[in-house]
Amino acid sequence: MVDMIMKYRKYILAAIIILAAFLILFRLTMADIQHDDAIYSFRGVDYFDYVDSQLQTTPITWFGSIPWWSRLSFHDAPPLVFLIQFIFFKLFGISVLASRLPFALAGIGSVFLVYLLAKQLYNEKVALLASLVLAVSSFHVWLSKIGYLEPIAIFFILLTLYLFLKGLKNNKLFIWFGVALGLTMLTKYTIAFIFPAIFLYLLIKNRKVLINKYFVIAIVIAVLIFSPVLFYNYKVWQTRGHFDLQLAGLFGQDMSDWPGMSGGAISGEYLQQAKSVWQQFSSSYSLSLYLVLIVSLVYILINLTLKFKDNKNLFLILLLFFATVQFAFVGVNDRFISLFIPFLAITVAVGLVKLYDFTIAQSGLTIVKKFAYIIVLTVLLLTELLYTVNTNILREPIGQPGKHFSNNRWENTGFNQLEKHLVENGYFDFKGIRKITDSDELGLYQEDLIGSDVFIYDGNLNWFSVLWYFSRWKVYSDYIIASAPDIGFVLGDIDWFEFFKENGVKNVFFVKGANDIVYDEGLILNEEHPEVALQNRQISEVVAQVFERKGATKEEIFNLNDELVFELYKVELN
Repeated sequence: MVDMIMKYRKYILAAIIILAAFLILFRLTMADIQHDDAIYSFRGVDYFDYVDSQLQTTPITWFGSIPWWSRLSFHDAPPLVFLIQFIFFKLFGISVLASRLPFALAGIGSVFLVYLLAKQLYNEKVALLASLVLAVSSFHVWLSKIGYLEPIAIFFILLTLYLFLKGLKNNKLFIWFGVALGLTMLTKYTIAFIFPAIFLYLLIKNRKVLINKYFVIAIVIAVLIFSPVLFYNYKVWQTRGHFDLQLAGLFGQDMSDWPGMSGGAISGEYLQQAKSVWQQFSSSYSLSLYLVLIVSLVYILINLTLKFKDNKNLFLILLLFFATVQFAFVGVNDRFISLFIPFLAITVAVGLVKLYDFTIAQSGLTIVKKFAYIIVLTVLLLTELLYTVNTNILREPIGQPGKHFSNNRWENTGFNQLEKHLVENGYFDFKGIRKITDSDELGLYQEDLIGSDVFIYDGNLNWFSVLWYFSRWKVYSDYIIASAPDIGFVLGDIDWFEFFKENGVKNVFFVKGANDIVYDEGLILNEEHPEVALQNRQISEVVAQVFERKGATKEEIFNLNDELVFELYKVELN
């Protein structure tokens, strides 16, 4: 079996990567943009730090224009992922596909990098199995199909660690390690756990590397690559009295520029937080793979205590330990702990290979034992594969959430179908990106109404989706778009339609939600304040009735599951 794996390892690895690519790329755009992916993609369109909210302001809001230094980073994250998305939008056009493609490719690339990293740490068997476990992992596929920063951060973390291990064998390669480390630092601050892991590993294994000239040069290179973010934060502190949002929250600085955000590290129950990190994985993997993960981790920890300094598992355990410590302090959620994913895949692979060694290699090479091992391994991976398909590919999953598919699953709510309808019917027509240089350009003015259409949307809709599917057209394509509550606040009790007609508006549209799945849960499903939820629903119903009394035509939009999700009202004025 081992000889066969070694003989066909290139073909096996290619098949694993193809499998990963299929799972990640197939139906990549099925789910709508619906969470923080909207905030990232919206700004990636033109590398423009703005989120259309007074609760999360940015430099253009603070200063009225865009200071040159503010383009060096973003108010809530380093700039690399935004830059990558900007390039993809330039190459492939502005779409959900283009927004997700960088993360999907990073997820596929991470499968290959896990192979390289595990091969450096262990051997070919562990490397191939780790890449296969990662390829079929529901957590990894889910993360690679959405637009969070983490998939690209994971890709660069793996590249950095691989080049670090290569540098230990050939010191000149530390230069490339420095480049990769600098790029990793430009993706997300939560990659910080790799620093103490690398430092402590060198203290234990090879202290001389810490003063090796190539290693020192590598650190200097990394700092230089990261220096734009350092300078950005210096200027923000100089002009606003705090660092960027993430660092300001971490250090307990003034958060008044972001009244919608809270800052500060989690206090108190750090051990409980650390425990919850590992408990949370139980809802992200199939039960069988989660159990194998726990057993493998216990084996590695016991093995490490018996032979500490020369143990092959030392580097892996240090990475897992410092990641756990980090998130015990900064908080736990699915997107944060996703940085564990590749190291968990390696952990599972180590355990499964050791199981092979114990039951087969050291106990006689019997065909029965080999066959039994292959059956167990196949059932394990096939179970996770089916769990992954059910979570990330099927339009309607089978079974119960958390048991037969992950709670991380993202649904197709219908915003993609709404935008497609607006474009195909000529209501939205992309004519290039409007360059914003001044905050005044972001406002809506009466003179802009002449010869235009006005689009009003239900104020209850998912805020994140609104940012991508409506605010994107407003900011970058100069459409007149506003929520019904905002229109009501500005115009008051006057007849909206008479006002718009007198100011030369051609058509007025109203996009009303027709299904709870397109609503913002905090507004429309508010269990603590049901009166607020009722009021929000009533407002949208009243607006729809006003449009109907004005003789509006009504079009219905359905999502991929043939559920009615939107009603589009249109009143012709001029």
